[in-house]
Formats: sequence, structure tokens, C-alpha cells
Amino acid sequence: MELIQNIRIQNGVYRNGDNVLFDYIINRNVMETLFRFHRGGFAESLETTTFVTGIEAIKTYLKESDPLMYHELSNIRIKKEPITDDRLPKEWGSVEYMVVADYDGYKGQCIGFANFKE
Repeated sequence: MELIQNIRIQNGVYRNGDNVLFDYIINRNVMETLFRFHRGGFAESLETTTFVTGIEAIKTYLKESDPLMYHELSNIRIKKEPITDDRLPKEWGSVEYMVVADYDGYKGQCIGFANFKE
């Protein structure tokens, strides 16, 4: 196992140098706040999991990940209704919340999932 050093939080996104950390950090005593994109199948979506500190960090992450898409999104928010999914890995718990945005004339389009609500 490689020791990850120089982890910093920039705009709520965990980073090591210029790289966003996608692997979860083990042996934490608190549940991490996570976000993943809604794309492909379930496994492909889980591969996009990243640490965030809240909705503002999700917005920052979206802007950095895909500036063109981010420019088209508005009213990014986390829905309050929980979704139970027993397929989720341990670090996600068994509940997630849809992250939605208004896009291309449609309201509340799912763009991802978070394991927390605000």
C-alpha cells in the first residue's frame, strides 16, 4: 500500500498535488462525504467516486471536471429523498441522494449521487 502524502483540500475537493483523489482513504472513523457521477452502469458510476465537503465542493468538482457541461447547468442541488441501495460499497453506507440540476430546458435532471444531503 502506498502512503499518500501532501493531501490538501482545495475548494472542498481532496487533492494530492494536481490530482483529485478518487480512491477512498481507509481506516477513517467518520463517514466520508462522497459524490459520484450518474453515467454508464452502476460499476462505471462508482469508479467516479470522489471526496467532497458539501454541495459547493460538488459544484467546484463539476466545474473542474467538465467546464463545458458545468456552464450549461443551473440550480445544482441535492434532493432530500433518500434512495436505499444495498449494492453500495461500505464507504457509501446503504443510502444515497440524487444530485440534480436544471439543464437544456429540463428541471431536476440527475447528474450524480451523494451519500449526504444538505
